[in-house]
Amino acid sequence: VIEPDNLIKQGDLRSVRVKAIPSARGIISDRNGEPLAVSVPVEAVWADPKTIFKEGALQQTKSWYALADVLGLDRQGLINKIKKNEKRRFIYLQRQVSPAMAN
Repeated sequence: VIEPDNLIKQGDLRSVRVKAIPSARGIISDRNGEPLAVSVPVEAVWADPKTIFKEGALQQTKSWYALADVLGLDRQGLINKIKKNEKRRFIYLQRQVSPAMAN
């Protein structure tokens, strides 16, 4: 065999496959089959305060008030949280938000 590395590579391309398969956690149940622990998908709403200040986006109070209302947060509290973390690149605004609310 003149080029074994090339033939090995071609063989691998024909037979070796890598495929990502998403999976969810299983349900933990008791001996009677009743669920004890169930995974519930949740999202997080976050912000980048540094970019918000750079873009001047904090001036759009109607949008921030609408977001606070949807998340069930105090309107001024949300704005103060962003102002307090002005130099940071990441803050959570709300954790464990349902996927429907996050969209």
